[in-house]
Amino acid sequence: MLTTTMIQTTPMKTLKNLREAVTKERTVYKRKYMGFKLEIIQRYEKFEAYVDGEKLDTYDTKAHAQKMLMQFVREVD
Repeated sequence: MLTTTMIQTTPMKTLKNLREAVTKERTVYKRKYMGFKLEIIQRYEKFEAYVDGEKLDTYDTKAHAQKMLMQFVREVD
C-alpha cells in the first residue's frame, strides 16, 4: 500500500532516464590510437565500431570489434 510519505520521497523518473533505459546503448571502449579516435558502442546485443566518428561495421563481440578496429588502423596508416 502506498502512503503519502512514500510517494513524496520516491524520485520521479524523468523522460531522459526512460529513454536511456529503452535504447540500451552505451560506450564500452573509447581510445585514441595512432591519431585516430576509436570507439565501440554496444547497442542491444551488437557492438558497433567507429573510427573518427564514422561507423566501420557491426560485430557480435566486443573483442572481435576491437581486433578489427586495430587491424583497420594499422592497414590505413
